[in-house]
Amino acid sequence: MAAPTNNSVAVFQSTTTEATADNAVVQLLLATQSANGLGIVNTSGSLLLPVGNYNVDYVVASANSTTGATFSTVSLALSGVNVMLGNQPQTTGGTFAGEDTGSTVSGSAFVQSNGASTLTLTVTNIYTGGAVTASGYLRITAM
Repeated sequence: MAAPTNNSVAVFQSTTTEATADNAVVQLLLATQSANGLGIVNTSGSLLLPVGNYNVDYVVASANSTTGATFSTVSLALSGVNVMLGNQPQTTGGTFAGEDTGSTVSGSAFVQSNGASTLTLTVTNIYTGGAVTASGYLRITAM
């Protein structure tokens, strides 16, 4: 017997880590779709949401290939307006070494879509030395 289809959840995540340039805003592509019962259309990381109310869980992880200070600022925006807690982007950082360590920002947000609303997840990494990559994850649940 097959598992039931869940038509109230969509999950998008980065297929691989995405390169970031120092102090540049990068919109994460979120090209891997593991569930999409909501019928969300993903155009290069710009997610067109159907009319409705949604809870959005997000995670962004950044990693530096060498030891160096890396600060990551993450923004979750609905049609260009930040929808994170306090309507402010979140920043984290410190000194990290190697691809398996880095900074992670996560949280949840409530959004309302009028059917033309787009959701984007961006990261800005500021770093010294190395090559910094980022990957993202979104789980969108209809409410």
